[in-house]
Amino acid sequence: MTTGLRLLGAYLPALPARIAALTASCAGLLGEIRWPRSGLPAVRVLSRIPGALPESGEATQGTGGIVSCLMFDVCVFFLHAQVSTLMVN
Repeated sequence: MTTGLRLLGAYLPALPARIAALTASCAGLLGEIRWPRSGLPAVRVLSRIPGALPESGEATQGTGGIVSCLMFDVCVFFLHAQVSTLMVN
């Protein structure tokens, strides 16, 4: 157990940077997922990405290692796109 704690203690200073990099990479990859036939987005990332500037009124605290997202059903997203197009026209 002592060996494990020593190993953890050695990596602890680098842990926040590694978690931020992994979270940013994961959120970026999720945001790139598209439906094959339509090319429409299949995922919307809701979390603030580490390193991104905070929006107005948002605290400047860290984001941690959590990625929150919505998965879109291709039919629902397509219907939303059609309704939006009809409203513009």
